[in-house]
Amino acid sequence: MAIPETRRGWQTREPNTEQTLEAFASERRRTILSVLDRLSAVTAEELATHVLAAESEKSLTAVSETEVQEVETMLHHQNLPKLEAAGLITCSGGTVSLARYSPCSVWEFISTFETNVHDWDTVFSAFASERYRVVASTLDSEVVPMDRRDLAEAIAEHEYEDDHTAHVDELEAELHHVVLPKLEALDLLTYDVETERVHSNELLESVTRLVSCLSQ
Repeated sequence: MAIPETRRGWQTREPNTEQTLEAFASERRRTILSVLDRLSAVTAEELATHVLAAESEKSLTAVSETEVQEVETMLHHQNLPKLEAAGLITCSGGTVSLARYSPCSVWEFISTFETNVHDWDTVFSAFASERYRVVASTLDSEVVPMDRRDLAEAIAEHEYEDDHTAHVDELEAELHHVVLPKLEALDLLTYDVETERVHSNELLESVTRLVSCLSQ
């Protein structure tokens, strides 16, 4: 399958933000991309060997053939289809390779914040939802803590063209019960229930920047 060149330094199908971030919401799929970033095109067996070695922290010669075959089967049925559907890899001629090259150093960026973000799977899964991306970008643009109500109004303006005020109460309730507690559990912000104020932090800014980069 030919991959059209859409911009200098990239080869990709039409990017889909949700699919891309969902694809990143798996440590194994991130490991696959990291391996391909280092090695370029590899066979499925070679990819399985490198992935298994990285996950088990073993040398390439220390992994067994049986283990490699098991990982290769899982790659074929679970991971490679999802990565290819997101336009992140291409499988052609018996080899697997990256289908696009990010304009930012994704792997270095993730490694830098690995000790601070304790659950990248949940982060990417959450940010696959546009609601979470809008919340994060809105908070990131503020220099002071934001009232929950003001945040709900900003989201309503972004998501609803007509009569957005009719959706503010519903959005505020979702923020209070679902979105803000989840982001706080990920250490991306502080939510003061009593004052109804939301405090973003540097980690949220970093994650928002990374998500934006991956979404391009």
